[in-house]
Amino acid sequence: DQIGNQNDARVSQRSASAAASIVQSGDRNIASVSQSGRGRAEAEVRQTGDDNRARIEQWGAGDANATLTQFGDGNRFSFNQGAQGGFSSVVARQIGDGNPIMLYQNGTDNRAQLSQNGDNNAMTAVQFGGGNRLIWTQDGNNNANLGIQQLGASNLVITQSGGG
Repeated sequence: DQIGNQNDARVSQRSASAAASIVQSGDRNIASVSQSGRGRAEAEVRQTGDDNRARIEQWGAGDANATLTQFGDGNRFSFNQGAQGGFSSVVARQIGDGNPIMLYQNGTDNRAQLSQNGDNNAMTAVQFGGGNRLIWTQDGNNNANLGIQQLGASNLVITQSGGG
C-alpha cells in the first residue's frame, strides 16, 4: 500500500511458495515483483494513476499466476513468466492513457487475458510451450501492434476496435 507522490515498490521472493501484492494510488508509480522457486507463485499489482510502470517476473517449477490492474496515465507493463510443470497465467487490465503491455510466457500450460480500454494502446505477446491461450481486447483509440506469436497448442481470440 502506498498512496501518493514518488511511489516505488519492489518485491523479490525465492521460495517454495511465494505471494506478493503491491497497491499504489497516485503520482510517479513504479512496481516490480520477482519470484522464483519450486512451487506456486502469486503476484498482484494495482496502480491507479499517474506515471505507472510495472514489471513482474515469475520463474520456477510450479504454477505461476500474476494479476495486474492499472487505471490511468503512463501505463506500461512488462512481464516474463516461465512455469515448468505447472500453469502460467496472467490477467492484465489497463484502462486509460499511454498503455503498452508486453508479455512473454514459457511453460507447460500458458494462458493470458489482456485488456486495454482506451487511449494509445499497443500490446506484444509471445507464448511458447504447451497449452497456449490468449484473449486480447483493446477497445478505444489507437490500438494496433498485434505482434503475437504462439507456439504450441495455441488458441487466440482478439478484439480491437480502435477509433483513433
